[in-house]
Amino acid sequence: MSDYSIVRAIHLIAVIVWVGGVTLVAVILIPLFVTKKERENAFALFNQIKKKFMAQARFTTVITGGTGFYLLHSQDGWGRYLSLDYWWLHAMTLAWLLYSLIAFVMDPFVTGAKMTALAERNPPPRDYLHIFRYTQWWHLVFLGLCFLSILGVAIE
Repeated sequence: MSDYSIVRAIHLIAVIVWVGGVTLVAVILIPLFVTKKERENAFALFNQIKKKFMAQARFTTVITGGTGFYLLHSQDGWGRYLSLDYWWLHAMTLAWLLYSLIAFVMDPFVTGAKMTALAERNPPPRDYLHIFRYTQWWHLVFLGLCFLSILGVAIE
């Protein structure tokens, strides 16, 4: 088995775990918090789950980016960015860049601090639903880019 095959397998597993986790958040967890009857606890519970989840999400984001870089570099595939035939590569790279920005910059320095402050407020803020819906919207945009990319790879 070649190095390329091993790295490709690791890349696929990391993408599955990464996208699967975002799917869980976007279509199960956030809707649960939006409809949760005990809204006072929703932010606190969300933050507890997010702390554990973000470590895994950041890890798989790094693995996905690193293995993706290796796969492109080892095949001298950088020219694919100049061709619209590889639109799926553009979409996946954009998804990866957006998620990396959120996971490594926005969450720790902007939104994470705001969510923690909101979790400590009692009663919960009036814009409670807006915050979760906004978070869900970005997760769904990311999923759309990922699903388009996967479709593009599958039909290539």
